[in-house]
Amino acid sequence: MIWQDLVFGAGQIVFAIALIPALRSATKPPRVTCFLTGGVLCAFALAFATLDLTWSAATSLGVGAMWLALAVQRR
Repeated sequence: MIWQDLVFGAGQIVFAIALIPALRSATKPPRVTCFLTGGVLCAFALAFATLDLTWSAATSLGVGAMWLALAVQRR
């Protein structure tokens, strides 16, 4: 594991923690924001995986999934 993988992964964990209140709140961001952010983060995960940045790919995919969950929660 290279240091960049740790830095990107740690940053994604911070973003995931910051997103927890939005997942629990009754007020959600706009659906288009959720889908676009989730989609871009999933694309980042694919790019990280092709660079063998496994930790970064996994954490980016996790945060992307959280954003997509926000989109689904918005009714």
